[in-house]
Amino acid sequence: MPLNPITFSEQAVHDFLRYQLTAYPFADEHLQAQMRQLLSVSEALRSPLVKGPYISLSRAFKSGVPIRELIDQGVLHPFMANLIPFPTLFGHQEKAIRAIVGGKSTLISTGTGSGKTECFLYPVISRCLRLRDEKAP
Repeated sequence: MPLNPITFSEQAVHDFLRYQLTAYPFADEHLQAQMRQLLSVSEALRSPLVKGPYISLSRAFKSGVPIRELIDQGVLHPFMANLIPFPTLFGHQEKAIRAIVGGKSTLISTGTGSGKTECFLYPVISRCLRLRDEKAP
């Protein structure tokens, strides 16, 4: 069954407002009533609280090499294959990881959800695994 974006967005707004009402209740009945009024679907849709729905036309991030290739090249510790949940990285992740492992200062600036954290986290974990293997103190 195809997804109806209008119905989906209305349900998302309803769920969000219901969460706000239940997650942050007021002990004072009058304040709770005001919050219910302000967070009603009809009121919220007229306010700047809820906007959209929006359609994003951004392109997918370029793919990088498979994790196995970085392991085979010695860039990442072999056990990383068990920790990284994706078979490949994004191109910017690969570039950043290679730079970090190579000892270069690295700045990662890219969009939300693009794996910036993994860019520095994977080399740190990989280095810890190598130190463990070397029985470093």
